[in-house]
Amino acid sequence: MSKIAKQIKESLLIIFLQIVYYIKLLKFALSYFLILLFLFFIVAILGNIDLTPEKFTLFLTLNYNPTNIAETIAQIIMFLIQTSPIMAFVEVRTLTYEEKAVLKAQRMRNHIIVIGLGHLGKRIVKVLRELEIPFVLVTLSDVKDSDVVNELIADDIPVIFGDATSRNILKSAGIENARAVIISINNDTINPIIAERAKEINPNVKVIARVYWDEIANLLLKSKFADEVLSTTALSVAKYIVGCYHDIATEIPPPIPLRINKNSPIITMTPETFEEKTSLNILAIIRENKLLRDTKSFKEGDVLIVWGEISSLKSLFSIIE
Repeated sequence: MSKIAKQIKESLLIIFLQIVYYIKLLKFALSYFLILLFLFFIVAILGNIDLTPEKFTLFLTLNYNPTNIAETIAQIIMFLIQTSPIMAFVEVRTLTYEEKAVLKAQRMRNHIIVIGLGHLGKRIVKVLRELEIPFVLVTLSDVKDSDVVNELIADDIPVIFGDATSRNILKSAGIENARAVIISINNDTINPIIAERAKEINPNVKVIARVYWDEIANLLLKSKFADEVLSTTALSVAKYIVGCYHDIATEIPPPIPLRINKNSPIITMTPETFEEKTSLNILAIIRENKLLRDTKSFKEGDVLIVWGEISSLKSLFSIIE
């Protein structure tokens, strides 16, 4: 899709979201009007107000002179009824970016929610953009003026500002229809709370959490609040030690271990077919704690050690969708 076509598509989406927003406002004003009208008649009945056509007209034109409390209340309610249409017009205004972001995020499907924009969060966002994977960023408002946030806003990628421990913020990011949540916040005490609330709202969402403490990692996995728990320190331990003895090529993409379950479409492929369709290289297959270098088929529980450029992951995702 060309850049111009993408801009047109995004503009049409914003117009559509604004229309949806305005319809919601009008529905609210109509509901407000009907409730007040109902209350007016209830007060009239309970207050024994004889609503002749002439008297109702006086109420309607706000020219009635109340003689008791019931008529006074009825006149006040009629005044509110008269002003209810104004509410809709007052609320009809240009949407702020935050409102547009929430509307767009809540209409997304099968997207990824990235929580946190620290060092790790920035890298994750960068790769998701390169792979053109739809995502929503949830971050605190103190980074609202950062270059990364400004770039995301310019590309019309939803950014939700707020505390991810709030259920309302998670719902604003469209968690009910999200594929996964990546919790990249550098705080082991907050991450389990976010993971628990994400699963509470959407039990089917896949939660990938970043942690430092092994105790927290075990707790998250046992409680099933997180599906994957990745420790950036644990993943780097071997590199730190090897780095003491030999140079490390940090520019080379690290291998990725993929576990094959019974529902994975990969299980029906041969290694040759997998490499051909994904452009990823299978370095090895681990089966029952044994390293296999030459096998013609996959089995449930196999762990594939694959390696390749990040761009190749796009082909992998198209297979396992």
